[in-house]
Amino acid sequence: MADVNWIAIIVAAVVFNAIGFAWYSDSVFGKAWRDEAGMSKEKMKEASGNMGRMFAFMAVGSIVMAYVLSVVFNAFQVATVMSALTVSFWVWLGFVATVLLNGVTYEMRTWRFYSINAGYQLVGLLAMGTVLVLLG
Repeated sequence: MADVNWIAIIVAAVVFNAIGFAWYSDSVFGKAWRDEAGMSKEKMKEASGNMGRMFAFMAVGSIVMAYVLSVVFNAFQVATVMSALTVSFWVWLGFVATVLLNGVTYEMRTWRFYSINAGYQLVGLLAMGTVLVLLG
């Protein structure tokens, strides 16, 4: 295991999820995302029965993402906020934005749907990288 700061990783994961909660709220992009996903409020309420499981998966995924980003930062000796933002952007572009294109290409999702999801991932990764550097 790489030399990482677990407190920074946990805080970065929490920040990433907090951004997600705000991003997908009805006051930001929630309504637009539901429209593009074909998800009604009723379907969302139905799915909320599995909320604990969903939050657990989100938490684990965010911790893994923060850990791996921390390892990348260590490998590239990222020590400033600007370098954290730069590396986080390239990680997003190379590994997140490209994978999300599958939704447009194969799942017939709209570019609007892609933009909402990719935008969240970009903002979340930039915030995560900033937290890792500031607390690291």
